[in-house]
Amino acid sequence: MGELSSEAQVKLLRVIESGEFRRVGSSDLLRSDVRVVAATNRELGAEVATGRFRKDLLFRLDVVPLRLPPLRERRDEIPLFVEAFLRARGRTERAFPAPIMDAMRAHDWPGNLRELRNQVDRLLLMGEPGTLHLKDVPPPLGAGALAAAPATESALDGDLTLKTFERQHIARVLAGCQWNRREAASRLGIDPRTLYRKLREYGIQEATA
Repeated sequence: MGELSSEAQVKLLRVIESGEFRRVGSSDLLRSDVRVVAATNRELGAEVATGRFRKDLLFRLDVVPLRLPPLRERRDEIPLFVEAFLRARGRTERAFPAPIMDAMRAHDWPGNLRELRNQVDRLLLMGEPGTLHLKDVPPPLGAGALAAAPATESALDGDLTLKTFERQHIARVLAGCQWNRREAASRLGIDPRTLYRKLREYGIQEATA
């Protein structure tokens, strides 16, 4: 809905208000009694403020608003979606190895479910799910965490100490935030000063190569 042109917005508003329309190339006036379910990934209130969306059309559409949170706000649901995508591809596995799933939970998924589905397909092209290693996974899952972590502790497979897991998780979150430390601290649920201290303690530095 947020992508409609100004001309299309006028036409839609007219149909909603009058219930009448004409087919393309016809002079016959038709009537319609429909219920409109509209979706958008834009903030239409902000679009109205900038003049890109009609206020009167927004009032007509905004009867029962439903907000679907982005995937980054529903990280606990990521394994369920991964399982569904694997099942749709005819796979019997329920998930990828734990380090890869952890990286999926840490990623922000700006493309939401489409991006997650594409990532699942990309991983399946690399091999059997149970044999994959995070160090071999291309961006956006593998590269950010490995670039941020020193080589001595870059392996993410096998048993991890709590300290190693924490530093790797911090590195992944920072990579997902493009190294915006205040945003990363907010997502980690810690004070920015605590994050700075942990960066010094763990020797985590932004990759420059």
